[in-house]
Amino acid sequence: MLVLAKALKVVGRSLLTKAQLVRAIERKWPKAAAGSYRYTPMYPKPHSAPPSGVALSGTASTSPARKSGLPLGLARPSLRSGHRARSASASPVEGHPRAGSRSASTDDPFTDTLPERYGQTRLILQARDPHWVHAYWELSGAAERRADGGRARLRVYELSEPQFSPQTIRRWFDVTLTPEARDWFIEVGQPAAWWCVELGILDPEGFVPLVRSNLVETPADRPSDEFEEGWPRLADALAAQMAGSVCSSGASAAWLRGAKPRK
Repeated sequence: MLVLAKALKVVGRSLLTKAQLVRAIERKWPKAAAGSYRYTPMYPKPHSAPPSGVALSGTASTSPARKSGLPLGLARPSLRSGHRARSASASPVEGHPRAGSRSASTDDPFTDTLPERYGQTRLILQARDPHWVHAYWELSGAAERRADGGRARLRVYELSEPQFSPQTIRRWFDVTLTPEARDWFIEVGQPAAWWCVELGILDPEGFVPLVRSNLVETPADRPSDEFEEGWPRLADALAAQMAGSVCSSGASAAWLRGAKPRK
């Protein structure tokens, strides 16, 4: 309606209500019809499609909708020459796996599981608390073959100092293992002590060690008896450094322990 009012040159058309605009157009319309005015729409009509059954080249053809039995407007789009439809089972583009598929690469460390064995003969000992230690091990090669042929057991040593030798052994005891065991919790019952474990077999000649563990110390089960340690005050050390008593590059920990606060 605004387009028609603009064509009829209605004054103040943008300020008129719909009813006022209709009356203004009716007053202008007879004058426009009597004159040489011809209304031309602002938007031309789209070109009409060719009749069904008539090809653009002039040769007869059948509508795709009629051939497929579908209603008009629902014809299947035809493929241009030289192009094939991709089937649902087509292989994905190289470097772009299909959605939902998992990569078969084993380079990602987060997708691989931890190996059960590393191919090494070793025995690891760790302290769990003041009264228990934990040992886990792996045997390979000749050590594994010897363990399969005998009664495997752990020999636990309490040491007087962090060094394994016949002179530092205070006492020892054996722990019999089950055939499928790969780790064992051992109750030592002695806090604040050094421990070492050997994994071996018991044959007619006695205990034959196959592998020896590292040394561990069980923690104490009570507060320490040492309470006279002198701890440096960082505030005093910093004040001494700022006052020029310490070189600009800092000081050693031994110097800070012996530094006295300034009075």
